[in-house]
Amino acid sequence: MKRLFTGLALVAVVFLILLLPVTADPDSAVASEVSAASDEVSETVPDKYFISYIVQRGDTLWDIAGTHMSDHYPSVYHYIQEIMESNHLESTVIKTGQMLILPCYDI
Repeated sequence: MKRLFTGLALVAVVFLILLLPVTADPDSAVASEVSAASDEVSETVPDKYFISYIVQRGDTLWDIAGTHMSDHYPSVYHYIQEIMESNHLESTVIKTGQMLILPCYDI
């Protein structure tokens, strides 16, 4: 019983260490720089999420990209590459009824 209690206490301590944020002195230069950098990143990086899409008869990856691609991508080619990577596609051939995962960004 004592071993079980010790094991559970150890797990709880590790759990708390991993979950509790590390706090730094707010007046320190490093904390200020990290805070400023994280604010800067959060303002410039849109949230990425994925949606599912069922391929319709006659669809091509270019049609799908034209409908779902945001301004985040420099070109249709880059968006199609990400669709292919997200869906483990080895070619641009898709079939009616196939489910695709499409990357999207909140703007």
